Amino acid sequence: MTGRGRDRVGEDDGEIRTARYNMVFAPFTSVDKHDRCVTFAACLLSHESVSDYSWAFEQLVKAMGRNPVIIITDQCPAMKVAVPAVFSDANGLLGNRLCKETDFMEKLKKFIWSSILEIDEFEKGWEEVIKEFKLEGNKWLQDMYEIRSSWIPAYFRNDPMFGLLRTTSRSESENFFFSQFHRQGDSLCEFWIRYQSAMDRQRNERKRLDNESNSSVPTSVSTWFIEDDAAKLFTRSIFYKVQEEIIASCLDMQIKRMSDEVDGVTNFEIRDVKVQDKLFKVSVSRNHVVCSCKKFVMCGIVCRHSFCGLKHIGVTKFPRSLVLNRWMKIAESGTSLSSVSNDYFKMEHVSMKLTDIWYDFRQVVDKAGVQTDRLDYVHKVIKQLNTDLDSQGVVVDFTKRDHMAAMVGEEPEGDLTVLAPNVCKNKGNFFKRLISEREKAVIKSKKRIRKCKECSAVTHDLRTCPNRKKGDS
Repeated sequence: MTGRGRDRVGEDDGEIRTARYNMVFAPFTSVDKHDRCVTFAACLLSHESVSDYSWAFEQLVKAMGRNPVIIITDQCPAMKVAVPAVFSDANGLLGNRLCKETDFMEKLKKFIWSSILEIDEFEKGWEEVIKEFKLEGNKWLQDMYEIRSSWIPAYFRNDPMFGLLRTTSRSESENFFFSQFHRQGDSLCEFWIRYQSAMDRQRNERKRLDNESNSSVPTSVSTWFIEDDAAKLFTRSIFYKVQEEIIASCLDMQIKRMSDEVDGVTNFEIRDVKVQDKLFKVSVSRNHVVCSCKKFVMCGIVCRHSFCGLKHIGVTKFPRSLVLNRWMKIAESGTSLSSVSNDYFKMEHVSMKLTDIWYDFRQVVDKAGVQTDRLDYVHKVIKQLNTDLDSQGVVVDFTKRDHMAAMVGEEPEGDLTVLAPNVCKNKGNFFKRLISEREKAVIKSKKRIRKCKECSAVTHDLRTCPNRKKGDS
């Protein structure tokens, strides 16, 4: 991902908690060139308040050097106030977390999740569904409709890259990822070490995907040369998305109208057989395409309607104006190792050295076994090493605290200003969630039904069985 692309989209999620202090772990998540979640910043907050989130956002701006263009939240009231106050130029987008298990939702989701509808089409569809289910008086739905410009995709169709992040996918994915490293009862020091392990996992995964994209070429499905060109340009995961659009352009598109070429531009009206009652308007030249579905604007990936137009006018090479740097194999982060603190490399170097020394020492002891002469030799060598180290200068005891400093950094000088936080109570709980009525019914149906041992009825037990009472009498 480029440095510019990294600042364009971001997601803040404050749902993960440290159990010892009940602090909120808020990672800032973006998307890399493989369309995978990447954490570029994180913070621990004692409270989910406006002041705490404002401080976190201010520190992010200070570290990144500029405001993000887009930030997505999960309808948190505190973040709703803090985002416009700190990120004056950023567009805020709320995650749509509506019930997904009713007939009402089945009809409404066609309008609230669709990224191909215009604003007037969404508003008309919303009104029809609300009237059908007689929900005009529902206050929560009224409130959600009032802030529709903050979470409905139809209102973000003209904003670049707004289609990349959704809280129901990215946020839950990040929560699951960090839950594999986080453990209840961790101290702040332990939490920091586990967080570094999580970051190493992300870096290693990206290196693996980079190697996969650069070392091999995916198999083409069609005979269109533009697919081979795309395989050379894009990372593997993005190419598969492009390939899906290319295949759909050959199988699912119907050209309803085609204009004459004017100034090198041909206009099409194309019908997608999988989308009912909608025609997509596409303007195609040999170097560029504009489609009314606006998928390229929202996600940076050329849509199937555009590929249909390109194929019809005989384009065989992927137009470079439709290739975003953020999805290319050669895309880099824009940073270098020299910009990372030297203390970090020192800590890593010392930690690796200590690990190697202990590993080699254990190997020597294992090879010595229980033979007295070998153990005497090992002991003699160790004593000689100890003497040599003493002769090099003043002896300094290496305590457990020094071991920890080698792993997480030198102990700061002066007064200690970072203290263990007070245990606090915040809204929500990472380890608990609201259970829907359907899920409650499913769980209840799986429970073993208790029956009377006398007559197998479920309305009473053995002690109150009427048959038993009759027999006793």
